[in-house]
Amino acid sequence: MAELLSSNKNGIEPSDDICLRLRQDTSAEHNKIESLMSTFLFSKHFKLTDYFNMLQIKRDYYAAVESQVSQFPTMLQMVNNSEKTKWLDADLAYVQNNYEVRQTTPTLDISCITLLPQTPAEAMGFIYVFEGATLGGMHIIPKLRVHGYFPQDQGLRFFASYGKNTPARWRRFQTELRAFAHFTPSASEEIIKGAKASFSNMYMLLKDICHA
Repeated sequence: MAELLSSNKNGIEPSDDICLRLRQDTSAEHNKIESLMSTFLFSKHFKLTDYFNMLQIKRDYYAAVESQVSQFPTMLQMVNNSEKTKWLDADLAYVQNNYEVRQTTPTLDISCITLLPQTPAEAMGFIYVFEGATLGGMHIIPKLRVHGYFPQDQGLRFFASYGKNTPARWRRFQTELRAFAHFTPSASEEIIKGAKASFSNMYMLLKDICHA
């Protein structure tokens, strides 16, 4: 798919590319949560109960964000097309039905959340984080298999995300994001604010459970 706004004929300089700005401006927040999750998921001390609780926290958080985003009519289609809470539900059901685990974390603690999206532009920043999270799944799954809990990759549906269609879905989202930023005046700063908040929210919610 051809990327919108990729040439100067549209009057957009490379330095104005929202995708590039997001990568640069959220790198610290992204690296922080990525380091936390890598240490947790790949640890030789991996515990299935902790994995189950991590999935539950993520599921509650994704649902809370999607509920907030759905209040913006322009964002409703993106929420309706999202399958992430269903993937997390499938993983939770597999673990709970096949192993003796129990939820030891409380229901989502809203007080830990820095911000939920208050505008469509902030919502786009949150969706950027959610969609970006699908890209690492194919690298994560092989490392989770070694723990021995996930035959035929059951319990790893969230990390499988869109499967072979993941790169194409990401490119499509980037096109939509660039178009949104171009046609929504002064949107870029709010998009970046939303993305930073979503990274920070996830870190605050998971930092206690995702220990090595």
